Amino acid sequence: MIIGGGVAGIRAAARLKHKVPRADVTLIDPAGNGKTNPFAKLNSTVRLDSAAILSKAGIRVLAHRVVEADPVSKRLLLQDGSNIDTDLLVFAPGVEFKHDNPVSHPLNYRLLQRRLEAMRNGDNVIVSIPEAPYQYPQGPYINISRIGKYLNTDKPASKVIVFDHNSGSSMAELYRRQWSRAASTARIERIEVAAGFIQAADCESGIIDTQDGAFEAGVIALMQEQRAAGVARKAGLSLKEDWCQVNQHTLESLHYPDVYVIGDANDAAQNDK
Repeated sequence: MIIGGGVAGIRAAARLKHKVPRADVTLIDPAGNGKTNPFAKLNSTVRLDSAAILSKAGIRVLAHRVVEADPVSKRLLLQDGSNIDTDLLVFAPGVEFKHDNPVSHPLNYRLLQRRLEAMRNGDNVIVSIPEAPYQYPQGPYINISRIGKYLNTDKPASKVIVFDHNSGSSMAELYRRQWSRAASTARIERIEVAAGFIQAADCESGIIDTQDGAFEAGVIALMQEQRAAGVARKAGLSLKEDWCQVNQHTLESLHYPDVYVIGDANDAAQNDK
């Protein structure tokens, strides 16, 4: 049983079915796995990007929400009241925001693009990146690069101000050097900040209050702190911490045998999610 139909869940289902064809592999996802995903393949030619294709590959898909998962008995309680028992349990539920009031997410580039187009030339863009780990480690930096290229071409009087909570990280340094070298992203200003630096933000007025005073922007995209999705934390896989503790090499839970946490929900921050 695999909980979650994102990149990690679909990929795990594909690999398991390919390596162990006789295994009964079931993927549980509330949306019935309608997410198109070019990374998930059964082999080099068969893409698994819909419930129909997954079924043809021999992978059962259940469009249900898991209400409770017992990692000891490996029994799942679904939203319709039914129970399912399994031999091997894989959690791939992704992440959730730690706070109830998330503002626009820097990874949602389609939304950002519309707001950038409506912004006046000369207005700034403010983006924040929380301290790692978080979903898709390279994502914010990639999209900040896109913003910089867009501003360079369409709104050259504007710049991107990045409040980055990852002081000294190799990834942050890699992109800082890249931005300083490329003419198309030279208008990106990265500022290393600590927790609590941003004290308040008003997306309507475009004002951010910080420890260094107020900043004004035409577009604000603050990436909120994240944690493993609730179904994994409620199962006791995180011991009340934000992320599920796993063996860094096998991704098996440190607390329960034959239970695995893959993708963004685990604490294997250095692995390629």
